[in-house]
Amino acid sequence: MNLLLNNLNIEKSILIFYKTIMILKIVLYQFINHYWKVLQKQRMLAALLDLWFKSLKFASELLCIDTYEQLKYEYQVMKNLTNENQETESRPTLSNSLLARMFQNNHTCIDEMANYLALLEIHPDNCPLL
Repeated sequence: MNLLLNNLNIEKSILIFYKTIMILKIVLYQFINHYWKVLQKQRMLAALLDLWFKSLKFASELLCIDTYEQLKYEYQVMKNLTNENQETESRPTLSNSLLARMFQNNHTCIDEMANYLALLEIHPDNCPLL
């Protein structure tokens, strides 16, 4: 009889614990949304750039496509800004033609976004840091 009561008390305690954790998660999420007004686009970009969540399994297909397009756009904007900044900086004159070829801009077209998106998502079982 005592063992049965102990088991019931343990089960009730575990249930109360899980309910408390769920309530805590909801409250924390509400506080985060209240104090850090982060736009959905920014949240989705952050998730896409996070190797743990980059597959965006939690989002609709339309939202995933919008996020991919937004990332490509933002990346292109930053790439253009970087290229403009590099062009305005003065470059030292290199006397060695081999050295000059090494440091000149290479205009081969590489789709860096496709390369990044092709990387596998990290799974907790395969993470070398855990």
